[in-house]
Amino acid sequence: MIRVGIIGAGFGSLVHVPGFQQVDGATVVGIASRDPLRARKVAEEKGIERAFESWRDLVDDPSIDAVSIALPSTVQAEVALAAIAKGKAVLCEKPLAADASEAKRLLDAAEAVGVVHMVDFEFPEFPAMQKTKEMIDRSDLGPLQSVTLEWTLSTWANPKRPWAWQCDRAQGGVMRALGIHMLSYIEWFASPVESLTATLSTAMRTRPDATGAPREVTAEDTAHLELRLDGGVPVHVTVSNVLSNANGHVLRFQGEKGALLLQSGNRPGAWEEFALTHIVGEESRTIACPRDPAYPDGRIPAFVRLAERFVEAVRTKNTQVRPSFADGLRAQVLYDAVMLADRQQTWIDVSSESP
Repeated sequence: MIRVGIIGAGFGSLVHVPGFQQVDGATVVGIASRDPLRARKVAEEKGIERAFESWRDLVDDPSIDAVSIALPSTVQAEVALAAIAKGKAVLCEKPLAADASEAKRLLDAAEAVGVVHMVDFEFPEFPAMQKTKEMIDRSDLGPLQSVTLEWTLSTWANPKRPWAWQCDRAQGGVMRALGIHMLSYIEWFASPVESLTATLSTAMRTRPDATGAPREVTAEDTAHLELRLDGGVPVHVTVSNVLSNANGHVLRFQGEKGALLLQSGNRPGAWEEFALTHIVGEESRTIACPRDPAYPDGRIPAFVRLAERFVEAVRTKNTQVRPSFADGLRAQVLYDAVMLADRQQTWIDVSSESP
């Protein structure tokens, strides 16, 4: 039995804990949080045997085999490096780290010690995403001509929603929350990004703090990107989480023979319920895809599949399991390029090789 410790009582309690609790061969034995009281509350609610006073206590516990970390990217690396130094397998949230150089340190450390390492890029785990890739790989569309993505949500559309760490560009922003997924799965679907340009903006410039006073928002809430894939295929992207009339996730692949349209809703709990349509000329047909089990959070079934691979890799000592820290590093390289492109308002060449 692989004994798992969870670090992070926000997304960690919503998805990581129930996800690992569904995996045969794994047991969640501990949880830690920046707030020990919160950790104790989650442990009681989720039936976890121990709430640790700090993440260091959890990492240092020799009875724990693997650590699943759900923390902001700016603090995640320190925790992951400590776990790796103890010889523990590590699954991290996305983005993997604060920047590409820090992500490279994590990859190098994990490879040097020889521990299993993964990143929670969950979108390729959804059945409709997998069916879409199958059809693209099978050349059902013919040569790919273009890709468009409109991913708009209303999660931060209410101007009265209080300021939180996600409002600080050093820690948050819509590119870290949503865009990092896109940067990873576009290459998974199609081919490496060769170059990109970006314009980031902030519609909600202040939010009330704990006292009700306005506090500046420095993180972007909307991003417009243009990517060029290997071979010159253009990708147009709009990502925003402040639109009250948001359309959810609308991803279109256009090829010489037709198009694939992958859509999900804006309603909380429906963001991961994708519908897939195959369009040829003026005719369209819905492609049947397996439906995931119903959970309180629609991200759980995808996370379960990742957690199952992670646990099996720990059991068999398979350090080649994916998505790995190498995949996390590649996404971070692209993210850093987006930030640079926005600052310089120019196109940035992006090598297909990670640094």
